[in-house]
Amino acid sequence: MSAVRPQVRIVVDEVVLRGLTPDQAGSVVSGLERALGALAAGADPATLTGRALPVVRSRLARTPAPSAAALGAQAATAIWAALGGER
Repeated sequence: MSAVRPQVRIVVDEVVLRGLTPDQAGSVVSGLERALGALAAGADPATLTGRALPVVRSRLARTPAPSAAALGAQAATAIWAALGGER
């Protein structure tokens, strides 16, 4: 019998985006979901905080992202780092 590998579950309650069209906002959220999923897929849950952690950042980057999806990936990287994950 093989042991079940623990999974990482990340829940984002709210994403506030200002100044974007609905299509751009959707791309940001999709990029966030894809990037967090990719980061969590290979993660060892023991290395993460193992608790709820509020992540509040007014600005993710001072340089513009090349696309809305890239902005979502930047947000995912910031969230992942706050959780103690490695890239």
